[in-house]
Amino acid sequence: MSLGDVIAAAQTQLDMLEDAARRPGVDVARLREQSYELLMVAISAAAEREDRKRNAPFVERVARWRAATVDVRHHLIELAEGWSCSACRSDVPSGASIDGVRSGLVRVELICKACRKKTKLAAAGQAHFQRVFGALCTPDWNPALNGFTWSER
Repeated sequence: MSLGDVIAAAQTQLDMLEDAARRPGVDVARLREQSYELLMVAISAAAEREDRKRNAPFVERVARWRAATVDVRHHLIELAEGWSCSACRSDVPSGASIDGVRSGLVRVELICKACRKKTKLAAAGQAHFQRVFGALCTPDWNPALNGFTWSER
């Protein structure tokens, strides 16, 4: 990806943001966050292609930032594999809840979209959680930044 490609990506993001600002009900702030992330990825890719060795610290920093800021809402399908609500048996979650972060006894539950009841992950969902979020599970982690609801315990 060249500088021209990065500029083209930025122009596309600006077009989208300007259009969204004219539409009622659009969460422009959230859209701006997503645009920023896309631009960082584009810049990182361009930097890596330009001079991989010289730009490695920046590319690695972007990769660490993306891993630390991954949004649980983008992983609900994988987390819900084999899961169903313990109350109504629906298999459609609306979000994820986490508890026990400070104590090291982490418990992740999905929130049922139909009845709002929380039910723990199935084995496949727990494995996916560990792959994506496991490295973040330290006592100083703030899961709310990753889209989880939690009690700060």
